[in-house]
Amino acid sequence: MKSDDAASFVADVDIAKPTLVDLDVAGPLGRPQSLVHVKSQRWIIPGEPVDVGNGWMVELPGLAITPTSSRDGSRLLVRAKVELMCGCPITPGGEWDASEYEVTAIVWSNGRRLSTAPLAFVSSPGTFGGSVDLPEDAGAQVYVEATNKRTGNAGVVPVAGAAPTDTTPTQSR
Repeated sequence: MKSDDAASFVADVDIAKPTLVDLDVAGPLGRPQSLVHVKSQRWIIPGEPVDVGNGWMVELPGLAITPTSSRDGSRLLVRAKVELMCGCPITPGGEWDASEYEVTAIVWSNGRRLSTAPLAFVSSPGTFGGSVDLPEDAGAQVYVEATNKRTGNAGVVPVAGAAPTDTTPTQSR
């Protein structure tokens, strides 16, 4: 379905014969930690529009996650704004119902999961929060993982603040 607020690209392609076109899309550009690439191919025929119906639609799967954190002794307090790539809001009872999302903070070290803590929905749109115990292991890394339990759409990003001296919120690079 076409939408006025959806991202779009319009181009005139000067071709003399039917041509198989490769399309490579990346996004969201403003959230590099959540960036995904989608490739698609389509035949384009000279003189025939591609914008019939919905045109050449390419969906970017996944969830964009923007985490922030602060330390409280050996606990890391984590908040994460979780958004669909389209920007649709996650709200209680809404079209993208918050109860359909499972959001967790996961502590990893040396290739193994040390602990997992659920992050509960705390405010609209799409903000989840909670805390996770941090191990003494200075090499441990905390990630936020979010999954829509109905669609399987998911995202994972690292969280700043796991090291004893790091309390800086994670920023997009």
